[in-house]
Amino acid sequence: MENALADEQDTWRKNYLKEVQVTRSLTRQLQECEERLEAALEHGQDSPETPECSKCLVLERELDVLRARHKSLVAKFKLLEEEFVHARKSPLMQFLSPKRKHSIHPPTSSNAEQPANSVPERKPSLRKSPPTRAEIDEACQSVFRVNNNIPQVLQAAAASSDAELFHHGILFGYPDDYIIDASKDHLHKPHGKDDIEVQSPSSWLGKMLKSPPTSPSQGCVVPRKPAIMSVFPSSASLADVEPMMEFCFPHGNSLRAGSFTNDEDDLCFVVLLSGTQPAQNMYAMCVQTLQRPLRCFCLVSVHPFFSLFFKLLRGVISMCQNHTPQAVQVIFDDALRRLHGTSVPPIGGWCCFRLDPQHPLLTFHRPHTSTSRHEARQFILEFTSPRLFSKVSLDHLLLLLGCLCCEVRVLLLSSNPSLITSCVLALRALLDPFEWAGVVVTLLPPSLVEILEAPVPFLVGQVCSNHQSRRPVPSLVQLNLDTNTLIMDDQELEVLHELKLPRCEALQNELQSYASTCFGNDLLPQSLERHHVEACEHISVCIQSHLATLLDTSTTQHDEDVPFLQRFHSTQMYSNASSESTLLDDDGCGAGGSDLEGETTLYEPTVN
Repeated sequence: MENALADEQDTWRKNYLKEVQVTRSLTRQLQECEERLEAALEHGQDSPETPECSKCLVLERELDVLRARHKSLVAKFKLLEEEFVHARKSPLMQFLSPKRKHSIHPPTSSNAEQPANSVPERKPSLRKSPPTRAEIDEACQSVFRVNNNIPQVLQAAAASSDAELFHHGILFGYPDDYIIDASKDHLHKPHGKDDIEVQSPSSWLGKMLKSPPTSPSQGCVVPRKPAIMSVFPSSASLADVEPMMEFCFPHGNSLRAGSFTNDEDDLCFVVLLSGTQPAQNMYAMCVQTLQRPLRCFCLVSVHPFFSLFFKLLRGVISMCQNHTPQAVQVIFDDALRRLHGTSVPPIGGWCCFRLDPQHPLLTFHRPHTSTSRHEARQFILEFTSPRLFSKVSLDHLLLLLGCLCCEVRVLLLSSNPSLITSCVLALRALLDPFEWAGVVVTLLPPSLVEILEAPVPFLVGQVCSNHQSRRPVPSLVQLNLDTNTLIMDDQELEVLHELKLPRCEALQNELQSYASTCFGNDLLPQSLERHHVEACEHISVCIQSHLATLLDTSTTQHDEDVPFLQRFHSTQMYSNASSESTLLDDDGCGAGGSDLEGETTLYEPTVN
C-alpha cells in the first residue's frame, strides 16, 4: 500500500508541476495581449482590434479552467500526503518493516488477568485521523463544483429532472453457475405452473419490453434460461428487470468469443429501451463475460454516457474475478450502492469517483451543449460512429440513410452484438435533425422475430451466423455488417433511384477521402488515433448538414431528386421535423462544438 501511495503521490506532483508551467506560459501570453491592447488605446484607437480581444478572452477562460484544476490537484496532493504519512506510521507497516527490533506480542490469558492498576494509561492521541479515499474524492469533486466557471445561464439550462447517474444495476447469470442466496430468494423466481406473475403499475421497462407469450412446450426439453443474480436498488420490481434477460445473452448459454477482436476481453453492447417520447428513452449498457460462468453486468440509465458506464462495468467485473457467486453479488451491490450516490454533473461540469481503493480515480466531463437532444447525439456518435464507418462503406451508408429517410424497413445483421448495437444507434443519431419515428430494436431476441413481419418502418439489429445465408425479403433492406453486403428484393432494386439522397454523388465525393481513412480498419472507441477521430467527426458533421438542407424549401430541386422528395415528404419523420422547425425557428442549430469532442472520461493522468 505504501508503494502504491508513493507512486500516486509522485504522479500527482509531476502533473501539478506540469500544470504550473502551462499556467505561467498562458499568463505571459495574456500579459502580452493586455500590453498590446493598452498600447492601442494610448495611440488613440477607441476600439482595439477584435482578434486581440477574442484571444484575450480565450486565454482568460483557459486560465480559469487551469486554476480550478490546480486547486483540485493541490487538494488531492495534500490529502495523499496525509494518507502516505499515516500509512508509514501504521501498526501494520511497523510490523512488516525489516528495521523493526522489538516485536509486540498479543496479550495472553495470564496477562489479561493482571490487575487494572498495572496497565499503564495511554494518553488519547491528538493526531487527526487520516483521510479516506471517499474524503479524497469528495475534496476533488467539491473543488470541481466550485471552480467550474460555468455561466449562470448554462447552469440554469442544465437543471435536469433526473439527476441520477443510473436507474438500475442488474447482474444476470445462469442458475447452474451460482448458489442462490436465501436472503434474496425473491429475486430467483422458479419457472413453473404455480408461479405468480409480479406486476408493477409503474413498470417502465415492463411496458417498453413486452415479450409475446411463448407457445407451451410439447414434450421437448426446455432450454436453460438465465436468472437474476442481483439487482440494485433492491426495491426494484421483477416486472422491471425480467424482460431484459432475453437481450443480455445474445448467444444463449454458448461462448462465441471467436467472432470478436482481440481488443475486446468482454462482449459489450447497448440495448435501447424506447419510450413513447424520445426524452423517455433509456439505455441498458451490458457487458457479458466471455468465460465460465456466464454473467452479464448491466446498468440502465437515461444518459448515453457509454464510455463512462462501460469503464465502470469493466471495473466492477475486474473486482469480481476469482470470487464465489455469493461474493460477486456482495461486490456488485456494494459498488453500485456507492456509485448511485454520485449525481450527474451539470452541463460543462466535472465529477470524479473511484470504484475501489485499488482502482485509479475516474473523472468524467460533461461538455457544453445547447439542448439535451444535442448532448445525447454527441455522446452516441462519439462511441458508435467509429464502428459504423469502419464496417460500412460510404455508398452503402448513404443508401441506408436514404432508406431510413423514406421510412423503409432496415435490418442489420452480424455475428457480433457489439457491432450491431453500435451501428443501429449510430444510424439513428445520424438522421439528426430528423427523429426516427419507427420501431428501433438494437438487438432482436429470438422471441420477438415476429417484428420483422410487421408492415411498419423499423430499424432492427439481429445476430446471425457468418455461415447463415439470408434470402431477400420484399420491402426490407438487409445489410450484413461482417461482409458489407446489401441484400435487397428485386422490387426494391427497381426503385433504388428513389431511395438515394438528393445530391448524393456530390456528398460521396466530398466524404470519400475521410471514409477511406476509417473503412476496413478495426476501430474501437477506446483505441482511436487522432486522424480517425477527425475523419469520423467530419463525416458526421457533413451528413448532418446535408440532411438539414432537406428542410429548406428554397433549395433548388433537380429532376432526379423529385422521386425521393415525394416519398420523403410523405413520411411521419418529415412531418414531425417540419412542424418542429415552424414552432422553433432556431432549433437544430446544435452546439458550437463538434460532435466527437465532448466526453473526456479517462483514468489518472500519466506523465511520459
